Amino acid sequence: MKLCAVSDSLGNLPYKEAAKASADLGLEALEIGMGNWSAAPHANLQTLLESKQKRQEFLSVLEHPTRRLIPGRCTMSASA
Repeated sequence: MKLCAVSDSLGNLPYKEAAKASADLGLEALEIGMGNWSAAPHANLQTLLESKQKRQEFLSVLEHPTRRLIPGRCTMSASA
C-alpha cells in the first residue's frame, strides 16, 4: 500500500508547492482532484484537455524521483 495526499488537502498552495509539500512529508504520490466533490484547486480540466503544452507542463511537475501521480477519477452527475 502506498500513502498519498489528495491535492484538495493542499489547496491553499500553488500546484508546484503542493507537489513538493506532499513529497517533503514523505508521501509517495499525489492524487489530483479533477472535479465532482473536488474543487480541483490544481487542475483546470478544460485547459488540460485543450492544450498539449499545458498537459506537459502539468505532468512535468511530477517528473521527480520522489513524486508520483496517482490516477484519480472524475465523475460528474447528470442533471435531472
